[in-house]
Amino acid sequence: MKQVLVTILTAALVQTATAADMHDKPMDRMPMDQPKHMEQQDSAATTAKASGTIKGIDAAKGTVTLSHGPVPSLKWPPMTMGFIAKPELLKGLKVGDEVSFEFQSQGMTARIVSIQKTD
Repeated sequence: MKQVLVTILTAALVQTATAADMHDKPMDRMPMDQPKHMEQQDSAATTAKASGTIKGIDAAKGTVTLSHGPVPSLKWPPMTMGFIAKPELLKGLKVGDEVSFEFQSQGMTARIVSIQKTD
């Protein structure tokens, strides 16, 4: 009986220590098993179209900040956000330009596929 109790208490302590260790880790470092169908959905980028105004360009970093209208295909409301963009896509564009653009969204990343002035 004593040995069974010691085994149960040891198992409980190991589980508690593991849970405490997990609590201190950032979410992106936590081991999380996702069902295979969820991994496939997350790995596929969704392409969407929108229009908006350029609020900032950092060609060196390959980013553009856009204040865009709603994106119905993604159920996004109007917002201002940063997008990844190849520097060659940003040539000839400047802050204040009205643009239409196509982008791929994957998780928390949005990457410009095409962008052009609408003036």
